[in-house]
Order: sequence, then structure tokens, then C-alpha cells
Amino acid sequence: EREPYDPQADATAVAKYFEAKYGTLEKGMAALGPDVEFDLCSFEAALRKWGIKVDSVVEFFGHIDVDWSGTISIEELFEVLKLPVLEMQAREAQRQKTEVTRICEELGYSIQSRFGSVSTYFEKLVAEGGQGNLSQAKFRKLVTDLGLVLEPTQLQRVFRSIDKDSSEFVSMRELEKALNGYLARSILSQLAAEL
Repeated sequence: EREPYDPQADATAVAKYFEAKYGTLEKGMAALGPDVEFDLCSFEAALRKWGIKVDSVVEFFGHIDVDWSGTISIEELFEVLKLPVLEMQAREAQRQKTEVTRICEELGYSIQSRFGSVSTYFEKLVAEGGQGNLSQAKFRKLVTDLGLVLEPTQLQRVFRSIDKDSSEFVSMRELEKALNGYLARSILSQLAAEL
């Protein structure tokens, strides 16, 4: 018995073709032109011309032709092709969010271990002639001084996630707010270890 048709693999294969050939799906769509339409036979011929093998041309065509017109427009085709890309983008956004969370957790633990609190760190910063906030360069120095090794893009993502007002500076309040949960967890685990 055959497995039910899953259009995901076919859509991904076609999307990868257009991204490889044109750089983006939008450029691929523009290259084909807005007025192009395919019936089943011309769609099958186009797939062959593009060198793309799909599991089932008939099923894939039907998946794209949601209005049952017997033809698929470029808009219909690319709407389906964008779904895997959007899913990949959503997955990458989730990965980045998880990464920022993990780094903030490490940052909170490291600040707690080294300085006791965020406010103590800022007091030390001001006592050494610094301002009451961190530029991205000073944030990078803090991260490096704490022994955390981050790629520039990771550092930038973490900085942007903490800089809620987009001022290009992280204030003591922003850093405390971003790290509060991690600092509390760190304190609780230290207390538990002492008991």
C-alpha cells in the first residue's frame, strides 16, 4: 500500500531549484513573469526542463491548484513554494531565540558568580569611570571578561534582545530585567547546594 502523498518534499525540491538559480524565490518568480500559467502538461514539461523530479506530478499539481481551475498561476505556485521557506525561517528564529536564552542564562550565572549582582557590576563600572550603560563594545568586553566565547552574530543577537528600547545601549535595568530569571535560578541553586 502506498504512503499518502506528502507535497512537502516536492515543494522543497522546487523551492531549492529557484533559490539556487535565482538567489531567492521572489527573483525566481519575477524571472518567470506574472502572467505565466501552467496546465498539468506544461507544468510537467517545466519540471523536466528545470531538472526537477517530483514524487507525483498529478498530486503536486493538485496541491497547488487550490481553486480547481485546471491551471496554476505563478502566484499559486510560489505561495506553495514559500511555505517550506517560511517554516525554515520560523525554525531558525526559534533556534536563535533558544540560543539567546541559553547565552543569557550563562551570562546571568557568570555575573552572579563574579560580581554577585548586575547592580554590583554597574557600580564597579561607574567607579572605574564608565557610564551607567553598556555600548555594544562594552557589552562585548563584559562577555569576554566573563569568559564567554560568542560569535559576533550571537553577541549582536543577545545585545539586541536585551536592548529593549533600541537605544544602542544596555542599561542596568535592561540587563537586570533580561537576566532576572536566570539570576534567581542561580541563587536558588546555590542555596540548595548549601543546604
